[in-house]
Amino acid sequence: MFIAWAAKHDIDVRDRDGEELRLEFGVVDDIKRKVREGYELWTAADMPEDRYRIAKIQYEKEIDSGVRSMDKTETKSFASVAWHHLG
Repeated sequence: MFIAWAAKHDIDVRDRDGEELRLEFGVVDDIKRKVREGYELWTAADMPEDRYRIAKIQYEKEIDSGVRSMDKTETKSFASVAWHHLG
């Protein structure tokens, strides 16, 4: 179920033996919700909880450019660790 969920949401999952788990999201509005959804599916599949919690997360978010005369957004990239978003 986790792999199907990741594929549906275009999330690149890198889970190689001996390396840390990496989850690369594209542009996401609510990263906390996405990380929690993935965590629930990961643990439901009896995968190691701690492996997901320390996974490296990369995502992008559209941010208001801050220029009032222009109605533009820009996309910024962020990197963190999953447990920051699990609360």
